[in-house]
Amino acid sequence: MDNNEKKQWLVISFANVTEAMRSEKLFLRAGSNGTLIPTPREISASCGICWRAELIEHSMLEALINSEKILTDQINIIKM
Repeated sequence: MDNNEKKQWLVISFANVTEAMRSEKLFLRAGSNGTLIPTPREISASCGICWRAELIEHSMLEALINSEKILTDQINIIKM
């Protein structure tokens, strides 16, 4: 991949910081290789923190969000 080429990522924003922190623990425990990042400009401000993960994790993370009743703001696929 060229240094200037952007990659598509799954980016999940949360209703509040507490949900972001709770989600980080649940996602990591489930085996996600994602990380918390500041909310990108392309997404509404939400709580200011998002989870960025590989697209391949989309189904797994969405299932976890539903089963754990995580309060998300948006689930997006963006280039970064």
